Amino acid sequence: MKKLIYLFFAGLLLSCSGAPKQSEAEEKPVDNIIRLADAIDHIRKVNLSELVDSITYLPLETRKECLLRNTSWFNYSPPYIICNRTVFDLNGRFIRTIGRIGQGPGEDPTQYMGSIFTKGHFYSYGHKLIEYDENGKFTGKEIQLLSKGKSEFDIPEQLGRIGWVDDWAPAGNNISVFNQPDTVYTIDRDFNTLKAERAISPSIPKVQLNNVGYTGIKRAYTCNSDSTLFYNYYNDTIYRVTENGLASRWIIDLGDYKIPDEISLIRQNELFTDALMCIHKSRNSVDRSAAVKNCLDNCELTRLTKGKKMVNAVYDTDNYIFIIWNEFVVSPALRGLEDQVYPQIAYYNKRTGETIAIEGKGFIDDIHHKETFFPRFGIYDNKLFAYFWPYELHEYIDEKQATGNKVDQALLDLSGKVDDEDNPIFMIAHLK
Repeated sequence: MKKLIYLFFAGLLLSCSGAPKQSEAEEKPVDNIIRLADAIDHIRKVNLSELVDSITYLPLETRKECLLRNTSWFNYSPPYIICNRTVFDLNGRFIRTIGRIGQGPGEDPTQYMGSIFTKGHFYSYGHKLIEYDENGKFTGKEIQLLSKGKSEFDIPEQLGRIGWVDDWAPAGNNISVFNQPDTVYTIDRDFNTLKAERAISPSIPKVQLNNVGYTGIKRAYTCNSDSTLFYNYYNDTIYRVTENGLASRWIIDLGDYKIPDEISLIRQNELFTDALMCIHKSRNSVDRSAAVKNCLDNCELTRLTKGKKMVNAVYDTDNYIFIIWNEFVVSPALRGLEDQVYPQIAYYNKRTGETIAIEGKGFIDDIHHKETFFPRFGIYDNKLFAYFWPYELHEYIDEKQATGNKVDQALLDLSGKVDDEDNPIFMIAHLK
């Protein structure tokens, strides 16, 4: 915001000094609006080399203590890559496992939990919030989230309570926690709540909220160096996260593509229930699959959301804001529409104010020619992260060679260093 103010006054001084004005065609106004709807209307193909100058490959160490299986959830928390409880450094070397499954002190009964590292400590959430030291040992600090009774996070006369952590991130010396759909909490390292901020319009009373299971957000928080962003799907605002709360920075304009809050916040359960009742009534149909598809194709929820888009995450870099989005489709697997919901990417150029939506399943990989590149692990510290399994690499090479197509030497060299059963390989694209 300061930068925009400085630019404004600089422009004012130049105009007063008699400097020649730019023509309208030359002017490139930069504001805080990311015009995603306009970009989607003019979607185009983009080569990876337009933004990236090199790619490196990082095979994660494979041994018994750190063997990963069928996982697609990682967290980049410098200086570590964390998968559930398993910690690797940025060279791919296995470091340690944090926490244990169980009911005792420092243990969590859930098999899968989110973990972050900040200020010399690891933190995990599942049924509890737990703190560990840098060696992964329990420090004695924990707080119950889910229990038969009330959460220990009940806050009298404040907005809601933390009954489940949907996403979280460091916020200076504190931690910011998103409790879907209505509240963002700022908590200190002793898990005391310092602030609670409403994430939805005050015009929607809490009593009207459904038990919302869908927000459109896959990653509410993303980090770039010491900067953390929070994206609020309901008001389309991207916030800077500070240790004192949220500060608004950009607005994503989805235009007519946005799903109205009336549907996503208030009527969601009703509309899903109607669709399920229609499916239930088709249980005796001769062709059940066709009957289910017909129900879903014509239900009210499909009619109200046809052609709508949803943003799954936003990522900050020095020069760009990257936006992961996709078409909203009701029950795509049951309707044979999986391809329509494949995630897509757009980016906003901070210097020019231009937003570009990329056609297809990511950037065209014109560097190592591995078809397309999509940052399925995210974008952090001016790097785009993807990953794939060694068996996928071997299958890709076999398929290309069988059809007489050339395979990039970097991929051939990499394939000889990994076995099919090894841990994933990270593909890191370095932004210019």
